[in-house]
Amino acid sequence: MESKYRIRVQAIAIADDNGSHAPDVSAGAIKARLLPVNEIFAPANIEFVFNEQTDFLKINSTVHNRDFTVLEPPNLEGGKWDHNPKIDKVTHQQARNELAKQFPGRVVMIFHHREEIKKEDDASRWSIVFNDGGSSGGTDFYLEGSEDLAGVHLAHELGHYLQLPHTFEGGVANVDQAATKIRKYVEDDGHKKEDGLDALDGDRAIALDTPADVASGIWESEGLNKCGRVGKISIPVEFNDGSERTYTLQPDRSNVMSYFKGCSGEKTFSPQQVRRMRDSLELRLRHQLISIKPSFSHRIQRGGTGLAGAIESVACAVIRFGRLTTAVHLGDGRLKLIVWDINEAGSEVARRGDAAAGTVKDFSVSSLGQNMFATAVTTPADRLKVTLWRVDENGDVTRLGSQQRPGTIRNTAISMIKYGIGAGFFATASQRVDHRIALDVWEARADGSLIHKVSDACEPPFSIPASATAPQLAMSAVGFESVACHHVHESMHYTTLLWGYNQGDNRIVEKARLVNAFAKVVGSCSPARELSVAAVRDVNDTLKLLAFRCGADGKWMEAGGIAGDAEIANIDVCPVGTEMVATGHRRGEGSNRLKVILWQVTKSGSNIIRLADFAAEEEFSLLSMCQTNRSQFATAIRDSAGKLRVIAWRVVPDATAFPGTSVPIGDIVADLPSPVGRREPASTAPGARPANSELDDNCDTDPDS
Repeated sequence: MESKYRIRVQAIAIADDNGSHAPDVSAGAIKARLLPVNEIFAPANIEFVFNEQTDFLKINSTVHNRDFTVLEPPNLEGGKWDHNPKIDKVTHQQARNELAKQFPGRVVMIFHHREEIKKEDDASRWSIVFNDGGSSGGTDFYLEGSEDLAGVHLAHELGHYLQLPHTFEGGVANVDQAATKIRKYVEDDGHKKEDGLDALDGDRAIALDTPADVASGIWESEGLNKCGRVGKISIPVEFNDGSERTYTLQPDRSNVMSYFKGCSGEKTFSPQQVRRMRDSLELRLRHQLISIKPSFSHRIQRGGTGLAGAIESVACAVIRFGRLTTAVHLGDGRLKLIVWDINEAGSEVARRGDAAAGTVKDFSVSSLGQNMFATAVTTPADRLKVTLWRVDENGDVTRLGSQQRPGTIRNTAISMIKYGIGAGFFATASQRVDHRIALDVWEARADGSLIHKVSDACEPPFSIPASATAPQLAMSAVGFESVACHHVHESMHYTTLLWGYNQGDNRIVEKARLVNAFAKVVGSCSPARELSVAAVRDVNDTLKLLAFRCGADGKWMEAGGIAGDAEIANIDVCPVGTEMVATGHRRGEGSNRLKVILWQVTKSGSNIIRLADFAAEEEFSLLSMCQTNRSQFATAIRDSAGKLRVIAWRVVPDATAFPGTSVPIGDIVADLPSPVGRREPASTAPGARPANSELDDNCDTDPDS
């Protein structure tokens, strides 16, 4: 059984400056409202916890309480307009964002006076009306609602917060509109007629086990009660070839993410919706809700080991917590994928299924969620090829969609883009033979289909001298729509590029570029929403840890760095918990043995603190790392015998080091920090350095509501 996640809730009730327009909600009411919510989430092994004494806050602030400020006076009687007036929503939204950020590690629920500008029925005037209910999104900093947000409606918004979309397809109010959408899906989009009902499946990109749904309007158009005994509607479709087919629309009216929320009866999530919510906590933006926090009492504990045969190189990626895949290059050039399970204690590493992935020159691997992962490889013909893979419950691996891109490349890197609701985007970077760096954005769908979205390339920022080292690429997600690419060129020039993907325009934007010091090897990961951390082996063979972030002004910068061990080789880095990373490298002084180090990286990125070390006895020549649980990570190495060795590691409290200060680990919430007034440690790293680039696009880590 998978771990139970207990997520702490912070509730905030907001009134205007003078105390007016205050929501009628109390700490006791919040406690009571969470009881039915937790019953709904119980099959997902997720529980929301709330302390009436410490987790409820009341404030008076009009800018936080109101949804907008109207920027022009009414021009009709009764405080109305003959047009849709201009309003300022951004100021109010940003104020609530900053308030929510004061409570890291919690789901922030803001109850306030919600209003909207709405066109009246006669379509000739606009007025301000009360907006009841709630709102949330997969990238939002908070969940908001009016005073009556409760029950399945609250569970629905929490589903959005954990990155679930609606089950229904919008814009369908009657049978004719449903038939038109199905016909277009088949005839214009090229789908099979037997799959026509998929056109009405609003969350098909992330879940295949929820049926087609178009919300409740179609019931009303047919004169039916949306909650009544009739639970299905026939949709006859006549195609242009003269054929006819009748589809049966039968939505799951018990599903929490449908718009049948007001209907009585048990409310549920589907198994794939459950997997998506747990992925949001384990792999995506919501990981801070369950992750362990930094502590000087942490120590690194070695766990179990898994063994396999001879390999030439290795890369690893987490599939879900407790399960990872290793991609290994065999001696004959073939790529092999192996799945491993690590138990909760980290004491057992068990090999599961495997799959052959063809002959390749270079490769990288990334998690995607929904028990899927992707490989990006350089083919023998020097082309970029991307393939999706699915892992079933037994650990067996199935090949899904695959595509090859034109153009000759040198090497590849891959990273998920941490979009929120209903999106499975990831990016690949590759170095072209003309030294340009190309970025490709892809969409992975739950049915295994792979869609190439867009491609772009940037020119190298320097002249190209003779080759001095093998090129290196490493990528990590930043914010919710960007990736940072760390590139070490053959000349040992080290460059960091920040790219953003605009889904609406289907466009890649190079947001910033930093030319750093010379380096030989680089790895990267993302320990927090705004940060990308790079572990670098510099030209003096010294380990350096560098943090890059979006500053308060929205600009990309190198925020801080720290030097580690000397005379190292073969480095990698992965996130552990929140605000922490682990590095692995070959030790210096002529040793080929493994050393792992735990670091704290503060949210600003300006401070990097060494927390714990572990010197292992294994000699190795190649290394890859990934996080595997809230407090665990794994190293996949090519050992001294040339064989694959997967080692589990766990970060645990050492009560003997700082008695009384250890941070508990497990299905608890006692390790969560106080919400305000936390100070970061005194700086142990160089100060921030602005981008030496003429690009001035913002990082845009704060999403629009």
